[in-house]
Amino acid sequence: MAKEGDKKFLAAEEYRRQGLYEAAAESYHEAAAQFKEDQNFSQQADAFTSLGEMYQGMLADYQRALESFQQSLRVRQIYGLQNLSHEYYHVAEQQNYLGQLEEAKDNLERARHAAKRDGNYQVLGKTLILLSDILVEEGYLDEAEENLRTCLEMVTERGDDALIASVQSSIGLLLSCRNKPDEAVNACQSALEHAELADIPETTGRVLLRFGQVLWMAGDHDQARTYLDRAQQMATRSNLRILQQTATDWLSRCRAKEG
Repeated sequence: MAKEGDKKFLAAEEYRRQGLYEAAAESYHEAAAQFKEDQNFSQQADAFTSLGEMYQGMLADYQRALESFQQSLRVRQIYGLQNLSHEYYHVAEQQNYLGQLEEAKDNLERARHAAKRDGNYQVLGKTLILLSDILVEEGYLDEAEENLRTCLEMVTERGDDALIASVQSSIGLLLSCRNKPDEAVNACQSALEHAELADIPETTGRVLLRFGQVLWMAGDHDQARTYLDRAQQMATRSNLRILQQTATDWLSRCRAKEG
């Protein structure tokens, strides 16, 4: 017979599937409380992680997502549970969305150390990519490039098309910032080829967005609009809120140039 915490968690997942997000959040909290009472701390942490994923992915509510991931991280730290690297990354990702870049970088460094310790190359790869994107935004191009080259070597060795696509698109942006438009476009073209092999909407959408940004920076605004339109359409179909908004913002830049 399913325990009460499991029932609450399954109810939360069903509410989430139905788009009843307030009811889902309430059930996730109830499940976490029940798991804590039962001293099932691993599932308590997982309930907070699922809640954070809902706030991030379905609602683009990065503040509440951050709070949920922080609760999961705290439980994992207290009880020495697994997946610390995942939670450090999740926390950093929300902090990046919220503009808390110094805090994000601190947690990405923690995610990097934890992922290396656990041998989790996927979290390590995502961590290096996000950290590099922040460093590029702040103008630290040499450090960003070192991280991206390390990441590319690692994920290429493992044949992970999704991560190869992500790192190549970030290399494209870096090369644009170094005023190497042809090399940047080549990197994005490689990224798109790997994204299509991986066939993950979020990965493909982000690569299309980055390709559009790179083309815009190279002055090819017509081509940029083509890729940004595709990114926006994919984001809309897959309910990728932040990707949709970012593509919309860059399309506005294209229209401003046309005007």
